[in-house]
Amino acid sequence: MPGVTVINQSGKSLGALISAGNSKYLYEMFGSSGRKGKAYDEVEWLTYSSDGTASALAVRKGKSWCVVVNGKEGPEFDRVVSPKFSPDGKKIVYRARSNGERYVIVANLDGSVIKEHPHYDAIWDVNFTNDGAAVGYGVKQGNELLWKVEKL
Repeated sequence: MPGVTVINQSGKSLGALISAGNSKYLYEMFGSSGRKGKAYDEVEWLTYSSDGTASALAVRKGKSWCVVVNGKEGPEFDRVVSPKFSPDGKKIVYRARSNGERYVIVANLDGSVIKEHPHYDAIWDVNFTNDGAAVGYGVKQGNELLWKVEKL
């Protein structure tokens, strides 16, 4: 999604997903006086922690996707989408896909996985609860549609 611009929630910087030739990257303005991130094949889903100290985005390099938090790449998957920070900004949650299976990942900001949730046929948007102790999301398994709330 190059061309997407996101204002850091602290109001002190602005992030833009930029496309230059075959490379895409995050460019952060003002807060860091213009910091260019690493180039990838695709970039999307830019988000900031509520205090503005951390950024996250989904990137593709070759055939693999990962979530990048503050420039640090997490584990690789067939696809990742919609990274979101916990209310305290110390964890991140996102949806992942590998070998046709879909699941939710909760990770530390260094990319290490805290919990890989059960696998389903489909998963809809995932969010932390207000206290950050659990995540909630919709799933499809076979013909059943369910809401899940999973403790960390």
